[in-house]
Amino acid sequence: MRRLAWMPMLVVGMLSLCSCAQWNGLMEMTTPDSKKQATDRWRQVRSQLKLRLASDQFKVGHIEEAKKFVSEAIQLDPTGQPAYVLMTKIQLEQGETAQAVETLELAMTYGEESAETNYLQGVLAERYGRFDEALTSYQRAFDLDPLNAHYLAATAETLVALDRAAEALTLVRSRWTDFEQNATLRALAGGVYTLLGRHEDAANAYAQACRISPDDHTMRRQLANALFQAERYEEAAREYETLAASDNVSAGVLVGLGRCYLELNRPNDAKHILQQAVDKDPARAQAWHWLARTALMIDDLLTARRAITQAQQLEPSETEHALLMG
Repeated sequence: MRRLAWMPMLVVGMLSLCSCAQWNGLMEMTTPDSKKQATDRWRQVRSQLKLRLASDQFKVGHIEEAKKFVSEAIQLDPTGQPAYVLMTKIQLEQGETAQAVETLELAMTYGEESAETNYLQGVLAERYGRFDEALTSYQRAFDLDPLNAHYLAATAETLVALDRAAEALTLVRSRWTDFEQNATLRALAGGVYTLLGRHEDAANAYAQACRISPDDHTMRRQLANALFQAERYEEAAREYETLAASDNVSAGVLVGLGRCYLELNRPNDAKHILQQAVDKDPARAQAWHWLARTALMIDDLLTARRAITQAQQLEPSETEHALLMG
């Protein structure tokens, strides 16, 4: 971060230092045509430097700074495709979808088709709900760059959106070996297995993802959920316990842990955890529901009645709460 802060100043300095020597050298050409060529070439060089700055800022999430630099790059060289591609990404990041469509059209005008432009066309089509069109674009991007796991994942996710989950799973598994250290594809497969009701396979896929990215809490929670659905309660409890040890643990994790304890016949531990869940998120009806069920198991009728009353107030049309109250 500190280095990035002085990078713009460094490049500006480079431009200033280079401008005198290089510009004077270029201007030694005497004909008007040669001077115009020199001017155009120098503007392209400056545009590339601005574009590099914009790319660096975009990578670290400084969107407004990136937009400023890429706008300057386009002003200096209005025919440079890479600047329009980056501007399209920035506009998508800012939710400026209509502008992104126009910018990507300019990118296609000033350059050839590429995997990246196809991918962006897919993103835009998906924004407008045109999933068949998005799928075609993502597939084309992956055909042009078959070593890009991101394009593969986008293709598979679109197949899922089109209710073609089995095809998505086949596609991902067909390239499993090519991307042995890619956790995203394993997690994607886990999600598809879950949709297909194959909870054991889902748990195994998420376990592989977590081995590759052990610090990814989202994947670890997905693993815990899959283990629970696969009725591997002891393993699920260990995963939930790991997540529950963090400072910013969610109420959903605590509910999952409490339910594991119930399945493992540890109702007192479950009650303690579920009480933490409702304290953390009093608006979560399911946390109150499971606290009530747990309290009933240990004959704590006062807590059970209070908890199910809260659940009914939050979800008055839910029949499970009414049955539990009865």
